[in-house]
Order: sequence, then C-alpha cells, then structure tokens
Amino acid sequence: MQNQIQAWLASVCKNPQAVVGGIVALTRETDLERVAEWPPHFAESALLTAAARSVNTQMPALVNSLEPDQTASAITQIVSVLLTRNEKAIGAVAVGLSGTDARQAQEVLTSLQREIGALESILNPAVAPCTTVDAGAILQLQAAILSRKDFDEAAVTFATLTAQLLDFERICVGFLEDEQVTLVAISHGAALDSNQEINRNMAAAMEEAIDQTTTLSSPHTASGHPRITLAHAELVQRNGGSVCTVPIVSLGVIVGAVTAERGGNDPLSEQQIAQLEQVVALVGPLLVLKRDSQRPWRKQAWEMLRKTWARLTGPGEHRLKLTFGGGTMAGVILLLVPMPYHVSAPARLEGAIQRALVAPTNGFIQQTSVRPGDAVKEDQLLAELATQDLVLEQRKRESELAQHENTYGAALAQNDRSQLMVNHAKVAESRAQLELVERQIERAHIKAPFDGIVISGDLSQSLGAPIQRGDVLMVIAPHDRYRLIVEVDERDVANIKPGASGRMSLAALPGEALSFRTERVTPVAVTRNGRHFFELEGRLDGSPPALRPGLQGVAKIDADKRTLAWALSHRFLVWLRLTLWTWTG
Repeated sequence: MQNQIQAWLASVCKNPQAVVGGIVALTRETDLERVAEWPPHFAESALLTAAARSVNTQMPALVNSLEPDQTASAITQIVSVLLTRNEKAIGAVAVGLSGTDARQAQEVLTSLQREIGALESILNPAVAPCTTVDAGAILQLQAAILSRKDFDEAAVTFATLTAQLLDFERICVGFLEDEQVTLVAISHGAALDSNQEINRNMAAAMEEAIDQTTTLSSPHTASGHPRITLAHAELVQRNGGSVCTVPIVSLGVIVGAVTAERGGNDPLSEQQIAQLEQVVALVGPLLVLKRDSQRPWRKQAWEMLRKTWARLTGPGEHRLKLTFGGGTMAGVILLLVPMPYHVSAPARLEGAIQRALVAPTNGFIQQTSVRPGDAVKEDQLLAELATQDLVLEQRKRESELAQHENTYGAALAQNDRSQLMVNHAKVAESRAQLELVERQIERAHIKAPFDGIVISGDLSQSLGAPIQRGDVLMVIAPHDRYRLIVEVDERDVANIKPGASGRMSLAALPGEALSFRTERVTPVAVTRNGRHFFELEGRLDGSPPALRPGLQGVAKIDADKRTLAWALSHRFLVWLRLTLWTWTG
C-alpha cells in the first residue's frame, strides 16, 4: 500500500507545473504521521505536514499563503485537503506551490479534490480491517486469474468468482480506452454487446465513478459525502436491487472500474462495499498486467509516449529533460549538418571488349573444344563446322581449273588469240572460285581472336545442329579488362557528375570493395523488370584475379554533400511534387 500511496502522490504532483512538492499524512493516535512525500527526501516535508494539521472536518480544504520572510524555500502557497471516512478525519494531503497566483492555487485545489477519491480507495482496506475478505479466498482468486492464458478469459473468471465470493448477482468489468469505458467481461459468461441498453447503462455507471474518482453506490449509504449517481440510479430503477461501482487503480492512476449488482430491497452495507473495494484493490492490478501484456504494440507504444510526454512536461525529472534536450539537439545537428552523400544502385561487370563469333556460312556444328568460363589463347581452335560439302566443292573447282588451264595451253600453242583470251578468263574465274571455297573451309575452323574468356555459347549441347550464316556461336571477352555498368535510378542520375569516384561490392566478393571512376552516362533510359534507369559506365581502378564478366553487386557513387534530412526525404518530396503537379496541373 505504501507504494500505491507514493505512486498516487507522484502522479498528482507531476501534473501541475507550479507544484514544488507534496506529502500524504495519516492520523496515528493524536497526531499526523507522514507516510509519503514527493519528491523523495523532500526538504520541506515538515512545513507541509504542519500545514496539513490545519484542516479538519469543519474546514476540509485550505489554501495558505506564506510571506517571503516566513520561509527561505521556494514554497509560497500550500494547498491542504482533508482525508475522511464515515465523516471522520483519517489524514490529509498537502501540496506546496511556487508563485503567488491565486487562480493557480485554486486549480490545484480542484485537481486534488477530484483525485482524492482514488487515494481514499487505496486507504480503505487499511482503514477498515474488520471488513476484509479472507486472505485465502483472495489468493485463490489471484491464482485463478493468473492461470488463464487470455485477458478476456481472466476478466470473466474474475467477475464470476468475485460475484460468487461476495454474493452478487452480476459483476461487470470495464477499462478505459480512449477516454471511454469499454466493457470487457460480465460474470457467468454473459454476452458482451455494446448495443444493448443494459451494457450501455453499465458503462455509464463506470464512467460516473471514474469521473468522480471514488466508489459510488445506489441507493446511498447512510453516511458519506453526497455524490452524483444518476447512472447508478437509472440502473437501480431498471433492474431493482442495489448497484455499486469501484474504480480499478494501478500505480495511482484509475484505469477502469468494476460494477456489482445485487437484488433485494435492502441497500448495500458499508461492510459489503468495503469487501468489494478490497477485492478490486488487491486483484485489479493483476487484470491490468494481463491486459497490458496482450495489448497491441501500437497501443503500448502510444501509452509509453504519453507517459514520457507527461514526465517531460511535468515538474522535476531534470535528468530526463536534459537527456531529451541533448538528444534532440544532437538529432537536429545530425539532420542539418552536410555530410557525404552516396548514390546506391545495382551494378554488373562486363568485358571491356565483347567479340561475337558468328557462323561464316550455312552448315552444321561438327565439334567444339571449349565451354563458357574457359580461358582461351589467341588463334586457339574453339569449334569446327562440318566441311564435307566444302571439300567436295574444292575438288570440283580444282578439276575445273585444271581443264581450263589445259584448254588455255592448247590455244596458246595454236596461237588462237580469241580462244586464248576466253580460256584465260575461265582460268581466272575457276581460280577465284577455288580460293573462295578454300577460305570457307578455313573459316569453318572457329578460332579465338585474342586471349580472353568465353562468356557465352555452349556448343557442346548442339553438336550436329544446323546453323544459319550470321548466327552467334560464342562471345569472348578479355579476362583482364572490364567495364562497370551501374543502373542509376532516374531520380538520382542528376546528382552524378562525370569522373565521380565510387566503390562497388560484388555478391561473389562481399568483403572486398572495388574502387572505380565514372566515365559516361548513357543518354537513353532503359526499362527493365519494372525499373526505369540510366546505365552509367565506369572504369575499375584495379582488376583482382577473381573477377569474371557477369558478376553483379551494388555500387555507391560519391555525390555532393547533402544533409541527412535531405537524403531521407528527397525521394518522397520528388514523388509528392510530381503527384501534386499531376492533380493540380
């Protein structure tokens, strides 16, 4: 209970800006004994305790103004409120303020009177020990709640077992959600339907008790302060019997309520109400823990932000405020100070030269000696085409050439000038056709034009297949000279200048960054796989032996210095401007 009282006092003192400190004192024999103070080890606690002694049943609330020469502290006003039960004083709360604004003191007094009911709910079990519920029954109820896996099931269990333990006909449990009460459980497994009038009346009764931060019942008990119980009276008028609502308090904050109904003409006694308050005070926090553990992360994050903001805007918490201020300043500096900016884009390696070896004529693939990935030397035989038809053609042309040479010799012997000229032309024609066939036979042997590596063209799977003149058979690239192709997004291409340096990391060599320089940006955009980009050509500063054409990775190109805020938001801003222009013209 000491922790609950301390948490309640801290929550009350943190909200008003002018609060310097506060204390809670309870009556012990003939004097007040301080049981809680805020902030801890508050130096002016004695001054506040003395002011708390000035309130009584005839004057339950008091605002004292201190002259500057009365105290050397920062306290200039003290607001004191009496704690009562059954018209008897059981203690007092005193809060010290800085400043002399009377309106501010009145606001603090109003806030204390509104929150005092929650403190009285905390104190009720200790003040009326004769009305307590058996501790064994409380432990069994707590164990039953903890054994349930889901919060909804635990809430129904709490409502049902409490109704059986305290002999109530029906108990409803509700929690605050967005400043409104939402019913989460009804005893004995009754259906939850927010559209039913009875459930709406229950929620209204809970909100009535939460707004007044105290336990409410209808019909009224013989003693106690007068309270607004319109929603409770409506429930009694509708269902008969008696109704009582007890707020659920967790860490000094009201988070929900429990409404209990009992039939009969006799109103609830103070002992019955005190027993319900005790059960709610001891078991309610378990329901809160169950509920918080199963809330969505968005709600938990929002609740954490709300509490943090309350601590930042409230008094005290100087270390938190300094940390938050320093972090905010560092974040602003980090966002606004220019830093090196890099354009990231997919990249791939290609050979500096790519030579395509094509079929010189129509024919068939006879054999091949290399496959993609093999290193080759200049003039190395790579593949052969079938030459049987060409060899026959060669022999035919040789025979024709021999015939024309013999005819030419006979005309020369006869000194027949006309036949001599005709046969001379036929000899030249046959010799040219023979040379053509020999060239075709020579080109049927596909050889490497330079030292390099075969990057495409696996003819081993196509032996004997027909090919047409001009078909690409293989592609060869030098193995020691490469060019880098970077696919720069169209939104980033304007930030890159020719000659800019950069680094590339390949998927095959993730631990090695290759440096390069940009040489040319292709002026024509390319669309591929749903992306629209420009191809940028770069030259590597070095070529490690493990490089091969076709390797892919990611390149980062150095651009001008930019702020982190610009780097994080410029793409969104470009999209936003384009969208607005599309809509507005």
